[in-house]
Amino acid sequence: FATIGSGAQLSGVRDATLTAKAVSAAAVTARMGGELTDGGSVAITPAVAIALSTVESGARIGTGALSLDGSLSLDAALKASATAVADAANSGATSAAVGFGLALAIGNHTVTAALERNVTAGGDVTLRASGVSAVAANGKASAAGAPEETDADTTPDTPGGKTGVDKKVSDQRGFADGVAGGSGL
Repeated sequence: FATIGSGAQLSGVRDATLTAKAVSAAAVTARMGGELTDGGSVAITPAVAIALSTVESGARIGTGALSLDGSLSLDAALKASATAVADAANSGATSAAVGFGLALAIGNHTVTAALERNVTAGGDVTLRASGVSAVAANGKASAAGAPEETDADTTPDTPGGKTGVDKKVSDQRGFADGVAGGSGL
């Protein structure tokens, strides 16, 4: 927008410029996925992407009096943007796999140059408001899981145990319990 407004009246004016410009580019992408084969159990895969931008620009003059005979310029510009991408993927779940993804980008970019009058010029009076605003969000998620551990996946441990994922998890849990116990927790 570029206005003069309020008590308007202009006459015999030499020079005066109002310019307003606004450019915008909002982009939203949401991809999903999911793959349950062989009747797998549970898989959730939403991907949400929201981008709200609300661009504005400006330059105004408003209420009474002006006079001129040389110059006055109001300018205003803005270049906005807002992007949101969310992904989320999933795969052959057997007892759970979640991929989510949400990406949110809000902008509301504003630029203004006002004045609201009482100007007598005879040369330069310049107001300028410029902007550039960029907002971005990403958000990505995935869940694939792994097949259950088998004997071929593990190697024998001394005395008669296995070393695999289950053993490593058990060792880590034991270590954490030892540290917590040693700290009085």
